[in-house]
Amino acid sequence: MKKNKLRERVEEHMNETGRALQLLWDNINPGQRKQLAKKAEIKALLERYGVEDE
Repeated sequence: MKKNKLRERVEEHMNETGRALQLLWDNINPGQRKQLAKKAEIKALLERYGVEDE
């Protein structure tokens, strides 16, 4: 597999994962969001995939 094709697939996968995480995050109630956002691992994951925390 060529580097260009690999980059495209990785980017596509990251975007798909980010959209899925955003959907989940949007459907969690505010109390659960607060609890989850306190965990460093989850906060880092949300930042990595560009999930917007409103």
